[in-house]
Amino acid sequence: MVNNIKKGWLSFSEIISRYFSPASIAVLVGFFVVSYILFYGQGHGYADNGDFARLINQNGLYQLHPQRAYTEYFQNQFGIKQYYVDGIMPIFSTSNWFIQTALVLNRLFYSKIIFDIRFLGLVYLVFYLGAIYMFVRAISGGERKVRHYILGLVTVLIACDSAITMYFNSFYTYPATFILLLYAIALILLVPSLNDILQLVHIF
Repeated sequence: MVNNIKKGWLSFSEIISRYFSPASIAVLVGFFVVSYILFYGQGHGYADNGDFARLINQNGLYQLHPQRAYTEYFQNQFGIKQYYVDGIMPIFSTSNWFIQTALVLNRLFYSKIIFDIRFLGLVYLVFYLGAIYMFVRAISGGERKVRHYILGLVTVLIACDSAITMYFNSFYTYPATFILLLYAIALILLVPSLNDILQLVHIF
């Protein structure tokens, strides 16, 4: 019985290590966990504490129900302005890039007058999964040992906490900051291996 379990586990681990790296496993698990949080039902996110206005105004959006903005916990729909608004002071924020990308997808696949914030959550999710992949790839060094898969799952456990990912369905600036920070850390960790690759290219 014990030998059969051991053989089954070894064959399973061989299949996993052959077709899936720790980074790809982390991305797959992260995708399902965060997708459930962001998109199940009406979605989950954080309410507006008054901070949304500085981003939604300059991105051509407005509250559909301003009287309910601070009484309902989470709203997933906003209006898209159909006219030019002058006098808005531009605020430089990387969040604008994500919002504008989400607006393009929203207009293509949903509506030109109503913005569903889950499109913003989707954009953040795609970039976030890329950051998780790079980070796990960096800490595992591209190896496929059991400890590297465990490291990948621990990373998902921390990085896919709903306390972090529910910000994706909001107009707070935290998601963009966190995602770009994760990319920066991953790149710093990958620099030694990148240098090795460049040296090999130079040799050949």
